[in-house]
Amino acid sequence: MPWIVVQDVEDVCVTLAWEGEKGAQTYEVQLQAEGAEWVVVSDKLQSTMVRKKNLSPGTSYLARARAAGGGFGEAVAFQTLPEGGGKRMDAPAVQLADGEGITVAWKEADGAEAYEVQWRSDAMGEWQGGAAPPPG
Repeated sequence: MPWIVVQDVEDVCVTLAWEGEKGAQTYEVQLQAEGAEWVVVSDKLQSTMVRKKNLSPGTSYLARARAAGGGFGEAVAFQTLPEGGGKRMDAPAVQLADGEGITVAWKEADGAEAYEVQWRSDAMGEWQGGAAPPPG
């Protein structure tokens, strides 16, 4: 079962990616808006990434993926940005990865008082996270 991650989110679209499964020919991706039923984005995807447009701004969603004929992996939650895009920050960059840890850095976002960093590995399975003070 592939796990799925949010690569990018805007006010009306999201880019999702997942790790491919050996031997899989196609994948199915589904979305579920808060309080709604699961909706198939596509069940004939041949890549491990999809961009879904025409979402509702400021709405909470779940996304999940599976290889054809397989079971769904753990769903990932995300929220589209407010109408017009809201504030976005640049993606963090890996500064150091040495086998014992990973150091990431990012540019400070205007007006931010704190940040939350989340990470996940194949070994951990579930997302981990914690608050991080503003840089500087």
